[in-house]
Amino acid sequence: MKSALPIFVFLAIRIAASAQANPETPNYNGNVYAKAFTGTCQHGYLLYGGGGGAEGILWKGISVGGEVSYQAFSDGWGLTYFTVQPGFHFNGRKRTTKWDPFISLGLGGAISNHGGYGGTSNFGGGFNYWFKDRTALRFDVRAQAVGEEAMVVFGFGVSFR
Repeated sequence: MKSALPIFVFLAIRIAASAQANPETPNYNGNVYAKAFTGTCQHGYLLYGGGGGAEGILWKGISVGGEVSYQAFSDGWGLTYFTVQPGFHFNGRKRTTKWDPFISLGLGGAISNHGGYGGTSNFGGGFNYWFKDRTALRFDVRAQAVGEEAMVVFGFGVSFR
């Protein structure tokens, strides 16, 4: 039994050392988010609303996702948006960075609270600030259009990965 003790101690030290080794940080594969926003349309009406979405990073920062949101205008109109959001994250899949700047382009449709509908597009950018491993503050700015109506929208929310 005494001759097995050094082997046991050696194995216990090796197992403890390998358990404490810092494995490579896993990649950042995407996020889900919720946000509130405000902005204005080309006619000067204020807008506000909320929504959310999800995106996955496919390869070297290229992402694809979707978003659903509702925007109410100060003149009583409202629009529900459904968009597909391809984009690009400048830091790629680096999970260790706190700042995650991105750009996105959205294409989809919108339905008015008065029964109308139309195609929609948007282009913008922003960032996630990962203050915890799985939780970030999200900020973005977009120029968007529905039919012939143009808007500028500022969004603020949270992201989770």
